Amino acid sequence: IDSRPYIFSYKFPGNPLMDFVQRPCLIALTGSRLYGIATETSDADYISVTVPTKEYLYGLKTFEQTIVKKDNSENTIYSLLKFFKNLSNGSINSLEALHSDETVANATGEKLIAAREIFLSKKFVKSVLHYAQNELGRAKSTTQVVDSGDNSKDDLFEMFVNTFQLDRFQRAKALALINEVAPIVKTISTKHKVGDKRRVLIDKHGFDTKSAANYVRLLSQAYELLTEGKLIFPRRESALLRQIRNGEIKIESIEKLGQELIENIKALEGKSTLPQLAPIEPIHQLYLELIDRS
Repeated sequence: IDSRPYIFSYKFPGNPLMDFVQRPCLIALTGSRLYGIATETSDADYISVTVPTKEYLYGLKTFEQTIVKKDNSENTIYSLLKFFKNLSNGSINSLEALHSDETVANATGEKLIAAREIFLSKKFVKSVLHYAQNELGRAKSTTQVVDSGDNSKDDLFEMFVNTFQLDRFQRAKALALINEVAPIVKTISTKHKVGDKRRVLIDKHGFDTKSAANYVRLLSQAYELLTEGKLIFPRRESALLRQIRNGEIKIESIEKLGQELIENIKALEGKSTLPQLAPIEPIHQLYLELIDRS
């Protein structure tokens, strides 16, 4: 598992928490490099899964996740329990880690990958549809934000993200939840809020082409889950996604394509043999097996 020292070359002497963080059972490439649409400036994104020591499994200490950044890589490291919860809640990012074509795994990680089908359910499809709509909103440079009173909207959401170390999928869900319970919700332009890389895309093409590509990719993945029961990497539509990223396709055409995919997904959803929710007992048994062997 230590064959990638550029990911785990950190030293935390005297910190037992970091000892098991540095010994994950699974490291999986995710993001644009997995999809086959990376550019020369793309970061390397990873998801890792670790089995905490007994103090964290059975004691009062807790560990869910942490994010480690090094050079041009970002690694989101989940405890096995948190990873299982992500999958049970329909996290497409976590499911991608189990279908990644570039992984490093020990025996525990290999068993987890081999059992990946038990997590499949229609909940992934529903989550992906919501996630995709969020990305379309970002692509069109609008989003819903909470009127936070004295706090700036940016600062409030950034504080929430940093406090709970949310990944991209969780940020979308958190934003939706905040908007749902907020007394005042507004829709405003985000052109002034996005990062430098995305601002360049918006200034050049008139919309956020990266989010637009994510929109189409996510819908394609939902369709793939319903028709094939798995995720395939690199993405079959990678050439189309690169065209979208490069601004070669208008936003109107992207929306039309997305709407066609959504209609196909909804038509397939009723016919799909996937369960509405993943079965709890087999997942529970798998979890117990994995922590016993680690």
